[in-house]
Amino acid sequence: MAKVDIHGLPAGSRSRWLLQSGNGYNQICFVQVAEGDIVPVVNPSGESLAVRTLVGESVDVFIQDQTSSIINYRMHQDLEAVTLTTATAIDDSTVTLQAGHSAAAGQMLTLLSGTRFYQGIITNVAVDTLTLDTPLDYAFPITADAVLGNVDASVNGSAATPIVFHARPPAGVKWDIVQLIVQMIDDAAIDYTKFAGIAALTNGCVLRKIDGTYKNIGNVKRNGDFRLFGCDAEILTKVGGGEFAFDAVCQFGGQENAGVVIRLDGSTGDEIELLIRDDLTAISAIYVVIIGHIVED
Repeated sequence: MAKVDIHGLPAGSRSRWLLQSGNGYNQICFVQVAEGDIVPVVNPSGESLAVRTLVGESVDVFIQDQTSSIINYRMHQDLEAVTLTTATAIDDSTVTLQAGHSAAAGQMLTLLSGTRFYQGIITNVAVDTLTLDTPLDYAFPITADAVLGNVDASVNGSAATPIVFHARPPAGVKWDIVQLIVQMIDDAAIDYTKFAGIAALTNGCVLRKIDGTYKNIGNVKRNGDFRLFGCDAEILTKVGGGEFAFDAVCQFGGQENAGVVIRLDGSTGDEIELLIRDDLTAISAIYVVIIGHIVED
């Protein structure tokens, strides 16, 4: 947006003004001036802008969603860095790795190259060929970063040796994270005093952002703590032979929420981490997903 030069503003001003050019309002500025003062206003091209007061009036505002690429990324524990031996093609459901890996069915393969990433669960391992549950949506070169990971956070961590689940954008890419979703499944009944279906945690699960500094966002020890951090939470009672479930949806952007997003810059190694600092192995499964979009400057 172009800057507007305003001259002759007195101190102690009170009124609000709207700047208008032509048939539309191409610059909006709340200018505080004393009643009766004349304020000459020009834009950078030298065009004079008409000025009128806003007294008990409203201005229509149209909000348009962005069209940049969506980020839907599963936070995971890194298990092993691996290397592709052949480039992939769009719609491939298999990839081939260099020998010496420890890939296993149920693990997740993450690929990163340029602005693109891919995540797929391994359904079968035939020596060095992995079959994936999701077709590739990009032709990844053999130079792509490739990591085997664990997506189930029901692991055994401690305060001294936390297990880290994380998400980070590729180098040269910025992500704005607007939402974090947690899903926990358990065979024991769930309520707000527990963590999933087990007793409240001693140390807790810590969500934090790293961007050159460390910033803790919250520490959850009970299901009820999600509500205290502003998340929407729901307990689902099992039906028949199913299991109990707990869902938490944490919104960051929007004035009704925190009012800010979590920005991650891959060029500086930014990431968001979830530290598992207790033994969660008695819980059937825990999954964490972040949702947002790529920042287009």
